[in-house]
Amino acid sequence: MYPVTPVQFSVQEIINITDGQLVRGRLNQMVGRVSTDSRSLCIGDLFLALLGEHFDGHNFLSQAVFNGAMGVVVSRIDISLKKLDVSLVIRVPDTLQAYGNLAKAHREKFDGPVIAVTGSNGKTTTKEMINSVLSVKFRVFKSEKNYNNLIGLPKSLLELPVQKSEIAVFELGTNRPGEIARLTDIVRPTVGLITNIGFSHIKFLKDLDGVAKEKCSLLKNVSVAILNNNDTKLANIQTDLTTNRVSFGTDGDVVAQNIHLNCNGLASFQLVINQLDRSIPIHLPCIGYHNVFNALAAATVGYWAGLTLEQIKTGLETFRTVQMRLQSININGFRIINDAYNANPDSVQSALELFSDLHADGEKIAVLGDMLELGEQSDRLHLQIGKNIPTNLDLLITVGQLSRQIAKGAEKRISHIISCDSAKDVVPIIDRHLSDGDIILIKGSRRLKLEQIVEELQNREPKNKELKT
Repeated sequence: MYPVTPVQFSVQEIINITDGQLVRGRLNQMVGRVSTDSRSLCIGDLFLALLGEHFDGHNFLSQAVFNGAMGVVVSRIDISLKKLDVSLVIRVPDTLQAYGNLAKAHREKFDGPVIAVTGSNGKTTTKEMINSVLSVKFRVFKSEKNYNNLIGLPKSLLELPVQKSEIAVFELGTNRPGEIARLTDIVRPTVGLITNIGFSHIKFLKDLDGVAKEKCSLLKNVSVAILNNNDTKLANIQTDLTTNRVSFGTDGDVVAQNIHLNCNGLASFQLVINQLDRSIPIHLPCIGYHNVFNALAAATVGYWAGLTLEQIKTGLETFRTVQMRLQSININGFRIINDAYNANPDSVQSALELFSDLHADGEKIAVLGDMLELGEQSDRLHLQIGKNIPTNLDLLITVGQLSRQIAKGAEKRISHIISCDSAKDVVPIIDRHLSDGDIILIKGSRRLKLEQIVEELQNREPKNKELKT
């Protein structure tokens, strides 16, 4: 592959930025692109060998060079590297730190505003909504997928075309203290937006106060802080006096009134911007009450960027649902709500409430997988989901050992419950029950790969039920 990418750094610049040492090569040599994946790099890329808990990029130096890498960045020198037929070798103290520092240096070349989004839930959807809104007026660069960690954010930032973009939007994620602070240092946002504070990654962040502290480190040195006024933790957060604070919610600067979900779950509301003393009706093309707040966050960014209400409306109403985030799929007479990307107690409860209210001509089947990284509170939080589960579900299928606590909690609320060990066990169970008009919710943590259930259901015909509950 031959990328069309402008030159970004000289070797001398890379040495200075990364505190590196030139082992082989020329200081005036130019580098056009940095890659950390030996499988997908393009000819002429500089390969940076990351070291993680379960991988070591140094083991793939030969493959990277074979695939066209013009040079390598490493944190150690061994015999195999000395034998490597490559013209450029740079040694750095820490390749992950170097990757972030290169991205930070590239960010400094961009003069436009940068918007950074974090929160326990809704980060990716909100980022995509912001892109949809801002693209009505501006040339927008956004990070792809959910590239939001110490590897994904630098990857996205290094792809920013600084001359061709007017605004950039990035997503920041965390599961350990200090990650948001480091990501914020790399991306240097103009606007910091926090969607909400919830139980995600509480195993490492200890409690909701720990989550709030971690997320709110985004707000250091931003010009504008955009916060969810319906979130108690965020409503009470103190921001710097120099920061322009803008709130959204059912009360605040940007407000949703007359919120309504139709029988299919599609949301509509009246968007009110109090400073303008104007409002406009919004009909979202996505399902769920929570998406009203994601839309409000995006509308607030649009208002800050100078868009009219009509332009904001256009951006929101042409938004395309993100895959595996409450994605509605009609297949052969039944409907799937694919929310399999990830799960925590707040997002599972929200999905179940929506699912309970959806119209179904047939039965309602919920497939719920483990919620991971909940630490000592895991059993209690899984059990609580079960105790609060809607009683109008016809069948509950749990996937994984942790979610058996959901099944235990739901015993007095749902008559038909089946627990499975893995995603591959689920489809045969669904297949025995499935018929026209049924609706299936699929929700679980990323590691369970519950989207495999969706893929298998898409490739088979529904059968008549052998068992009714």
